[in-house]
Amino acid sequence: MSSRMRSKFCCFADKQRITQLITNILGNALNFTKKGSIGISATKVDEGRSVEICISDTGSGIPQDVLPILFTKFAAKSTDGGTEHGTGLGLFISKAIVESHGGSIIGYNNPTGGATFKIRLPADKSSVES
Repeated sequence: MSSRMRSKFCCFADKQRITQLITNILGNALNFTKKGSIGISATKVDEGRSVEICISDTGSGIPQDVLPILFTKFAAKSTDGGTEHGTGLGLFISKAIVESHGGSIIGYNNPTGGATFKIRLPADKSSVES
């Protein structure tokens, strides 16, 4: 273990649905990032009451006309000259999973390119250590 103090945080959730959620968001990042990088982080927020998972990429970003409807059914649009697209259900399903766990999800374009998705889920207070 490094000299840095490590924190433990816990979130009780449906393992299959959270796996589906992360797979959806990470899959999008992989599909739309032809070169560059993808970053994933998890941190305690709200004084340890929530866990925030961020998935960022340096890909093509989210088309401006899709941003307002990003988490609705069939809100897919081709990017990168029409070579990449999806069914438009993954983010709709992801939002439903997050909300069913009492959390929230947002997606936005990064100032330097690519996109970031922030997923916030309630933490199990009894398992959170400082």
